[in-house]
Amino acid sequence: MHIAHHGDPARLSGLAFADCTSLKQFTVSASVESIADDAFNGCSSMNEFTVVAGNEHYDSENGVLFTEGFDELVRYPSARNGKYIVPTPVRS
Repeated sequence: MHIAHHGDPARLSGLAFADCTSLKQFTVSASVESIADDAFNGCSSMNEFTVVAGNEHYDSENGVLFTEGFDELVRYPSARNGKYIVPTPVRS
């Protein structure tokens, strides 16, 4: 399953998609300003996060979700295995 968030709400609250085991991809719309740390807990099939152009708060690279400017890694897709090297500009 692929979900693309469009429009309001600008915040994805805690446990918004928790335990949605069929969710594989999520697209963050330009209007999203915040995503709770636990919004995707238990999404064991998640392979990819994408962020649309124009979002001022989030970025993605190779399916991994970061804060805008790559300061912080927000979420790594839980269905991915293997080694991941965090990009250099990421601080936390």
